[in-house]
Amino acid sequence: MSVSGRLASVAKLRELTAYIKPYRWFVSALFACLLAETAFEIAVRYSVRIVIDDAITPRDVEMLIRLLTALGAGGVVYIGFCLFTDYVWARISLLMIRDMRSVMFAHMQTLPVGFFARVAAGDLSQRFTADASRVEEGMLFGVPMGLLGILEVLVSLALMAQMSGWLLAVGAIGLAASFVLPNVLNVRALRAHYAFRNELGSLSGFVQQNIVGQSLVKTYNLDAKAQSDFRQRADRIVTTGVKSYFGSFLVQRTPSLLFLIVSVAMLGAGAILTMNGRLSIGEFVAVQTLFAGLSSGVGSVAWLLSSVIDTAAAYERMRDVLDATPDHPDPPGAVTLARLADQIEFDHVVYRQGRRHSAGLFGISATIRAGQYVAVVGTSGAGKTTLVNLLLRLLEPQEGRILWDGVDIAAASRRSLREQIAIVHQDVIVFDATLAENIRLGRLDATDDEVAVAAAVAQLTGLVKSLPDGLATRCGEGGRSLSGGERQRLALARALVRRPAVLVLDEATAAIDPANEAAFLRALQPLRGKTTIITVTHRIFMAREADLVLVMSGGRLVEAGRHHELLGLGGHYAALWQSRESATKERPADATA
Repeated sequence: MSVSGRLASVAKLRELTAYIKPYRWFVSALFACLLAETAFEIAVRYSVRIVIDDAITPRDVEMLIRLLTALGAGGVVYIGFCLFTDYVWARISLLMIRDMRSVMFAHMQTLPVGFFARVAAGDLSQRFTADASRVEEGMLFGVPMGLLGILEVLVSLALMAQMSGWLLAVGAIGLAASFVLPNVLNVRALRAHYAFRNELGSLSGFVQQNIVGQSLVKTYNLDAKAQSDFRQRADRIVTTGVKSYFGSFLVQRTPSLLFLIVSVAMLGAGAILTMNGRLSIGEFVAVQTLFAGLSSGVGSVAWLLSSVIDTAAAYERMRDVLDATPDHPDPPGAVTLARLADQIEFDHVVYRQGRRHSAGLFGISATIRAGQYVAVVGTSGAGKTTLVNLLLRLLEPQEGRILWDGVDIAAASRRSLREQIAIVHQDVIVFDATLAENIRLGRLDATDDEVAVAAAVAQLTGLVKSLPDGLATRCGEGGRSLSGGERQRLALARALVRRPAVLVLDEATAAIDPANEAAFLRALQPLRGKTTIITVTHRIFMAREADLVLVMSGGRLVEAGRHHELLGLGGHYAALWQSRESATKERPADATA
């Protein structure tokens, strides 16, 4: 990323002020407390002059007692302000990060499926956890320390000006020098830290994939390769991390080193002015004390600069999600679709996949009547799943229309469309929750009885009865306590409890054995004629009982009709059926070989 881009990353931190607005009254009280804290700390340092010149030198015990009493009382109030400030800022920063995470999560729900194909799940989750936590730390610790440091610097310079203009000039020159070089280093350090956090996200995604794919790693003896790949990523983290942390250390340490040199000059100048009678002993000590406070303030501001680097890099990664282009929004005045009563029509639909103009769908026209059982068949890559994704509006046609009882679904709200469609995928998503909770995801307001009925229709009764807690049994992460067929029928129950007008089966039985497949298909029988069923499959035998078979090849609809009609044509479907028959006849021979 360019220098201007890195500077823009820092500038984007201004956007965080939008998250402060809901809590502006708390923030105002916080600033008032910070001012009070700074005022007391400076007053303690400045009081050295009064103690020496007005109490110790004239031996005025009464003055000394009054000063110490005032400072003690102020100290008690100061402690109260500190405690209040720490509590309020901790609460505000955590509320702001909660709001940021919520905004980012809500925006993520609007992103197209292509976004999740490009960004690894582990890297994406890292932006919600580690990156958001780093922004939180920057706000929780960096902002208060930086503000206190700035206030301390300004007030210290003002009090030094009252005692000596020469010393003020020396302090101001040192202050300017302390921040010019760090600002030059800041750009390079920010670039390095952004790369470092990206490598951390990459490692997180790799570890998550390894955890999910442990069965593959073990059965294919990939543990050595996995360790090698992990080490390579870990080495890249070391390389980028050294650049990142060294750059941050330079930005943080440089002001302190430069200011140390200025401190020697300040000590010498103050001593000369005191020897010439331009400063009293009390003023000399007070100036040095104030300058020490000034140095402390510079250190706090330097720490803030270092924190800004890390925070800006983390926030930039969060912005990558927030800046991602959302899915096509519903048009103004979007139509609410009624339950399907007549037909779904694909009208010359065209969808080209990215730059691969040879992949996609080309001029698809077909009509699916309500209540039909439709099989969409074809070899892998024929465009079957793309057709389903267009119906669900996970993708949008580039040409043509999809009509729902005569209404173009592009003019309808996605919610009203998807509320009427349920889908069962080949790869079933099962959450670490109970069977009932997983089924109820199909319709969150479903009653216990409705969940039980859906489970029964989906042929899950035997499983439920075999479990000690029945539907209240937890499935484990990814449904690890269930077999493949049980997970598939759980997904069907989830779809059925939705009471869909259209049930889509996307290669739903491709990964299960014949016995489980038979149980799955039996569960569909009560739905025939009542629910429009669209099964997308390369298993040609499932098309035999279909009311309509759509044959896809190369992104085109090449044939449509019933099983016996298509066999009579002697075309693509007949060839697919013949290859299936040949494979079935060869299996016994293969088995004995």
